[in-house]
Amino acid sequence: MPAIFGRTNELVPPIWIDHGNRIEAGDWLVLRVGRDSLDRRGDQIVAKRLAELGRHADLVRADLVIVSDITGNDLKSGWPMHGLQRLRDAKLTRYFAIETTDPLEAEWIAGHTPVHAIVIPYHAHDMAARYRVFDVAATNGVAIISQASTADEWSLQRATPQICSTIVSDAPQLGAISPLPKAAVEILWQHYQVQHPEPPKLRGVHPPETGA
Repeated sequence: MPAIFGRTNELVPPIWIDHGNRIEAGDWLVLRVGRDSLDRRGDQIVAKRLAELGRHADLVRADLVIVSDITGNDLKSGWPMHGLQRLRDAKLTRYFAIETTDPLEAEWIAGHTPVHAIVIPYHAHDMAARYRVFDVAATNGVAIISQASTADEWSLQRATPQICSTIVSDAPQLGAISPLPKAAVEILWQHYQVQHPEPPKLRGVHPPETGA
């Protein structure tokens, strides 16, 4: 079933297909870019990417841009958000997301920046987002996206309503897999908590690099 994409109230499908140079989410076009796409010439980089995909930037824009190598300290300094706003002002994207593997980074980004979504890991060996990230994201209207490379990962994420959508590389193979039963999810969570206690809480409004 489609899920609501954070505070936008738009519906998106649960499976997003990763084609390497683009990600398709139903009718949506999603681009994953690096931090260079947020500098002063970032709009040119994104426009070129759209043109390479056969999308004319003056007619069609990306629905979502995912930036994969930005830290909380970068975001607090302001320049990445200015870059993202330039992309929106140039009508190259509607929404933007930040990708991180660090749960403290994800928590801070969801709670202290105007991003529309965060992309974070969530599988049996990394369930840290369940400690606080899910709640912070929900409170601030930030959508959560994850990735699945195996049937087990997709099954767990299908059983996790806090995850809006999952990026996969093989939708036909994963599409028919059922959500993991709730009891099985709780067993995984209990085992994870034993080996990975809750991370320290963030200190005030500071990103984790400056004092979790």
